[in-house]
Amino acid sequence: MKLTNLRRHRDAMALTRWVLSENPVLLCGLALPIAIMGTTSLRSGVALSLAMFCSMVPAMWVACVFSPQIPKMARMPACVVTAMAALQVAALFIRYISPSIFDSMGIYFPLLAVNSLMITRAMQYAPQVKPQYALLDGAMQSLGFAVVAVPLSAFRELFGSGTLWGKAVPVPFTSGGLLLPFFGFLVVGFLSAFFRWADRLIKQFYIVRENREAAPPPKRRRPRPAAKEG
Repeated sequence: MKLTNLRRHRDAMALTRWVLSENPVLLCGLALPIAIMGTTSLRSGVALSLAMFCSMVPAMWVACVFSPQIPKMARMPACVVTAMAALQVAALFIRYISPSIFDSMGIYFPLLAVNSLMITRAMQYAPQVKPQYALLDGAMQSLGFAVVAVPLSAFRELFGSGTLWGKAVPVPFTSGGLLLPFFGFLVVGFLSAFFRWADRLIKQFYIVRENREAAPPPKRRRPRPAAKEG
């Protein structure tokens, strides 16, 4: 495969990197307890995803801009305080989406300010890049979290309570066990396997397509001259 084809393949895969190949929850295991404990209803899943975005993006910006001026020992507390302040502001709006999220998550909602996803990216990635890339990474990592949290919460509410966004939906069966944390771990395991399969399938598709484009056209055979008579 030529160098230009490799670059095109890399750019194409970058569009799905945070969702498939580098999903923070399914493939990296970051913020896993929060993604499971708070995804018992679709309202909670959406509210949790918004809270993750509102707490992570400001923390990534602070880690990127102020890391050179802050001592190394104080960088993590600065990011945590920033995320905690942003989370308190976001909670004023999240209560209108899902008022029960604070009761269902308990201590896990405040722990969004110190979740492993935010700390890992803010400490390891944000100080090494420009502010716009740090903000983009925070937004895309939050999107990768939402890609897991929203479908997982919808599935658990639909087949666990027979409702979706608080409204009754006819389903073949319901089981309250789907709302337990243990079942959440099982669903995340199946989602992880599916995302790995989808990521591998997409990579194979791009590789096959680029190989076909890079292959030289088949040579045309010249017609043999007709044999002379006599």
